[in-house]
Amino acid sequence: MPFQKMENISNFLEACKAYGVAEISCFQTVDLYENKQCYKVIECLRSLAAVSRGADVEFPPWVVRLSHSRPRQFPESVMRRGEMVIPLQVRIYI
Repeated sequence: MPFQKMENISNFLEACKAYGVAEISCFQTVDLYENKQCYKVIECLRSLAAVSRGADVEFPPWVVRLSHSRPRQFPESVMRRGEMVIPLQVRIYI
């Protein structure tokens, strides 16, 4: 019986990885089976929910939404003003 439980946990982890959950977000089989590092199990479930989050499905507010790239183009005048911010913040103490 213990081996079946551990095999089920391993199958769940493989399915998570195939679904798109990052390897670093997944837990080890013994973490769940022996109740060790429960935070890793919760992190895996949160990552799975974030990957599977769709527009038509309601999720609790604690489920994070994956961000998408939003590149921005700033005019040259704004870039020059940004270069001056750090020198203005530096104070010389004698």
